[in-house]
Amino acid sequence: MTEIVYGDGTVSEPLSGPQEVPLQHGIEWGKTTIKLLELQPLKAKHLRGLDGSQGMTTDLLLGIAGQLSQQTDRALDLLSMPDLSKLLNTVVRMLWPVGNLPKPTLDNPLHDIAIPETPHIVTLEHEIRKGDDVVTKLEFRALRTGDVRKINLDHIPIGTLIPMIEKLTGAHRRVIDELEGVDLYLALEAITLFFLDFHRATSGP
Repeated sequence: MTEIVYGDGTVSEPLSGPQEVPLQHGIEWGKTTIKLLELQPLKAKHLRGLDGSQGMTTDLLLGIAGQLSQQTDRALDLLSMPDLSKLLNTVVRMLWPVGNLPKPTLDNPLHDIAIPETPHIVTLEHEIRKGDDVVTKLEFRALRTGDVRKINLDHIPIGTLIPMIEKLTGAHRRVIDELEGVDLYLALEAITLFFLDFHRATSGP
């Protein structure tokens, strides 16, 4: 894991696994007061349907926070500003598998990005059990025309990458949904690099 560098230059350490966010001002919810938000580990299933075309907006981050904490939008809307800042900071740091994905920049142009050969193997740090089967690796095949026919290469939503991992590996949805941490990052990195390679080939010199 690498550090997360924000736009203002501040740096935070990435977070993996379950997290707790103690609230400075409790949320009065019915007859109870919520004083602690317990966040489940970020997994691939939490990224399904995620767009991100407008960046990491407050609404997008709160949507993920709601999934991870199993709290409703109405409850999270009652957060004080200090508690909101603490929660969003935690969620952003949990999203490091997305934030650290390779992308072309002035310092890292598209033609300098190394593309893995296929079949590409991702060995899982944490095995995933599906019934009696134990999955310890994912094997990616190469992209085919049918995979990219409806893809907008100028913007590929993160949520689109998750089902593409299923498609290229042939793994069951329930297996892919359980990817987290380093395993989630490596799977997302592989699919991202394949699309960058296709983009490079179709963009010309």
